[in-house]
Amino acid sequence: MVIRDRLSRFFDSGWYPAVYAALCVPSGVSGKAVYVPVAGVLAGLIILSCFFATKRRSFIAPILLSFYCIGVDNPNGFVDNNAELLGYYDLGSFLAVCAIGVIAAVFLFTRLIRMGVFKKENQGKPCFLWGILFLDAAFVFNGIGSSHWQPVNLVYGLIFGGVLTFFYILFRGCLSGSREDREFVCRITVAMSLIAFFQILIMCVVRLHAGTFLAMDYGANTVYIDRGVASLGWGVATSVGGILVLGVPAAMYLAARSHRGWLWLLIAVALSALTVIPRSRSSIAAAALFLVMGIFVGCFWGKNKKQMRIAWASLVLLAIGFAAICFASSRINFSELFEHMRFEAILSDGRWDMWRTAWEDMRSAPVFGVGFEKGAYPLEDRLGNVFSNMYHGIIPQFYGAMGIVGIGALTMHFFDLGKMLFHRFSWEKLLLLAVPGMILVMSVVDNFFFYANYQFVYCLFLVLLEKSEQKQMKEE
Repeated sequence: MVIRDRLSRFFDSGWYPAVYAALCVPSGVSGKAVYVPVAGVLAGLIILSCFFATKRRSFIAPILLSFYCIGVDNPNGFVDNNAELLGYYDLGSFLAVCAIGVIAAVFLFTRLIRMGVFKKENQGKPCFLWGILFLDAAFVFNGIGSSHWQPVNLVYGLIFGGVLTFFYILFRGCLSGSREDREFVCRITVAMSLIAFFQILIMCVVRLHAGTFLAMDYGANTVYIDRGVASLGWGVATSVGGILVLGVPAAMYLAARSHRGWLWLLIAVALSALTVIPRSRSSIAAAALFLVMGIFVGCFWGKNKKQMRIAWASLVLLAIGFAAICFASSRINFSELFEHMRFEAILSDGRWDMWRTAWEDMRSAPVFGVGFEKGAYPLEDRLGNVFSNMYHGIIPQFYGAMGIVGIGALTMHFFDLGKMLFHRFSWEKLLLLAVPGMILVMSVVDNFFFYANYQFVYCLFLVLLEKSEQKQMKEE
């Protein structure tokens, strides 16, 4: 009984996701000799949790974090084999990890069903359900009636809509909206970002030792950090950069709420600062925006207003100092710095062409669009996966691939988000909404909204918001 009680306390505590995340860090930067055994250990933890965990929220951690244990067998996989994702892994090892994952998933979802998760989701008003079902309809009917429609469009639509809806319903059964739930969800989101943070640092050390950390731009005669450093087993630099910064608003929530607010503030700053490695433009901009917003909100809400006001004053002084340097300096080439961070081409690297293509596609099939398979590129230029063929912008993707129905569904979802924020507005709610808001902001110039690992986080915070709102209304 003593061992059972200790195991129950472990799996119900924050130590479980912390240990889980710590195991993911070395696994995600290693080959099959590491990531296959680690996947087995993680599966073992999941199976044990099915017997000993008593809190439903404990099962969210492996759902959110497991993706980031995927390692790499071919370090140049995304360069040498961009069109064939499995070229990044040893096929046998990858299939072994998939088999391990399926076994763990069966145990996990069987346990959740027995706990009544898929019955409890009907408790309380589902604030976002109808909007999500409308999105599902737009996904499923993408391209119907267009000359470009293909059966694979239905498959894509079912995958995008299925992931979004299934995990929205699942998380509704796992969360109650309590203060403990809010802090737990924010902590595991920060843990997710810290996995990416430490994996990038490890790869920096590896590349430094190999002499490939820096690259030379012979055209501009400048040396810069090779952003390929941040291409990991589970994603290219752009995707890794997005996960790296998703923890920023969650950390700022904890910075305002926790007794150790200064620690969470430092974590948010560190996550934001490391974006100089992957150099994902949308991630850099979003990290800066939501870090500043989090500090500003913390000046008015939470336990650490004094700390946040000091941070705000420091931020203002740094901004003034930087502006003075920009004005007075003639030695620093800010245009080169701007170019190094890839901002000079944020709207000139094909985005406008893709968005114009989306507009023309909608005009040719205004009701349901042309579908996901038609995409932004001609057949001979496609890279072999639906994401690289997208229009790289959430608005053009909806009107180009899904037409008026898609834009209508997205508008309804945005209305639901606005209603959630402004009905009984609070600073706390704003910080929690900042996490899905960050995904939407980054998706303005990229495809983050459609990636399954981002959808997990997106649905998790939607549920957290609505459950918290319902619980607070009951308490009043």
